Amino acid sequence: MRQIIIDTMAPILWVLTIFDAVSIFRMFRAYKRHKVSEISLLTGILCLGLFYDSLMLSLGAVLPFGSVLKFLSQFRYILHCVLIPLLFPICGHALKVSKKTMKVIWIISIVIMVIGLYAGISVVTEERTVGRIRRYAESDLTNKLRIRSSRCWISYRYSS
Repeated sequence: MRQIIIDTMAPILWVLTIFDAVSIFRMFRAYKRHKVSEISLLTGILCLGLFYDSLMLSLGAVLPFGSVLKFLSQFRYILHCVLIPLLFPICGHALKVSKKTMKVIWIISIVIMVIGLYAGISVVTEERTVGRIRRYAESDLTNKLRIRSSRCWISYRYSS
């Protein structure tokens, strides 16, 4: 079963990429026509990151390892780190929190996005291949940032 998944991974990723692109197009078109709220716009922006992620993995089936794939992969990590915090405002809109709470959520999200930008730029990648998919994945040399606040914790390990 595992081998079947590995063998069919590249075509499945292309299907996901096309699905993401169509979803993004439809969300932005609906937003432009004023048929949806901010939550749809934010979800569309988040979907852009998912689209880019699946596109980069799909291109790994056709692009060789090298500077182009490495650059595109690095940008993939930056998008992940910057866009994932959009889930907080999306949830705030979905829960219909007060404007004051929404401002706090946005401030926290932006702080996390800035930290995420630094983390995405700091990712050290290495070549990995799964099936026919070539990609640059996070290496053990990457700095690890954990935030400590009451029950969570911060530690920062420098790459060697």
